[in-house]
Amino acid sequence: MKTPTGRYRIQAVAETTGVPAATLRQWERRYGVPSPDRTASSYRVYSDADVEDIQRMQALAATGVSPSEAARIITAERAAAERPTRGDADAAPPTAGATVDDVDPYLDLRRRLLTAIEGYDHATLASTCRRLLYMDGATTLFERVVAPVMREVGQRWHQGTLTVAQEHLASEAIGQVVRQLLPVVQPPDDAPTALLACFRDELHTLPLYGVAFRLAHARHRTVVLGARTPPDALAAAVARIEPTLVGLSTTVAPPIDTAQVLVEAYAAACGDVPWVVGGRGARAIEPLVIAAGGHLAESDPSALPTQLDRLTKSARRRSG
Repeated sequence: MKTPTGRYRIQAVAETTGVPAATLRQWERRYGVPSPDRTASSYRVYSDADVEDIQRMQALAATGVSPSEAARIITAERAAAERPTRGDADAAPPTAGATVDDVDPYLDLRRRLLTAIEGYDHATLASTCRRLLYMDGATTLFERVVAPVMREVGQRWHQGTLTVAQEHLASEAIGQVVRQLLPVVQPPDDAPTALLACFRDELHTLPLYGVAFRLAHARHRTVVLGARTPPDALAAAVARIEPTLVGLSTTVAPPIDTAQVLVEAYAAACGDVPWVVGGRGARAIEPLVIAAGGHLAESDPSALPTQLDRLTKSARRRSG
């Protein structure tokens, strides 16, 4: 028997992809996709390529393609191009003594991304980002892959071990992923809408997308205005979109001599719509936000949808 090349047991793959183990076995038996190896004890072990095939099956199924046709498409795609091996060679191996069940696929993705960023390896960075697009659970991906990687990149940039060019390379590639993922998870058009924007001089937009994925999971639609949104632009968007709430982000608090004027301008832009300020710089201007009628975002991201839902319900009661 050949030595298995797979790294993940079926339960780990089922938890990661959201496809039940019974379905994975059925796909393998009926369609030949995925095609895991077997250990000497006959346990299935799945490779990174197998996981990609499963995620591709999910993506095709979401567009209405039958499992049998999806398997034919995947088989044809695999036959048309050799499976990439460089990423597997570059990935750090599991800790000595670890079993395949102990391997964290999110850790593997983080390592791949960081290694590619360090080496200016745009091809590996792009292929790994494409892999993220086929994985289920946008909120989980953001919190376990995207956010940790970008925090690490930021820390290394501040320490001087990564250059501005590497930081920009990472932001551009990973930013494209989150911008493509968000429309996929948005709830229907009649769901409550949140308007998300950065403070006037704030460039970092990824925190907005973290909030957007959380809200999408809680059945809130989001419109992301992005970086450097001045109060007058926000006011125009509020008037046209009529959101149920507004979220503002600042990683670095504005200078104290301009913060009060800016916060009051955002309060006026929001009008009667509840507004919340979050980000690392929010705590420094909390008294100004509260005095202007705003709210500070919950520090625990998982509590944010509940907070915003409470604020929108309170606003509806007052307007009624």
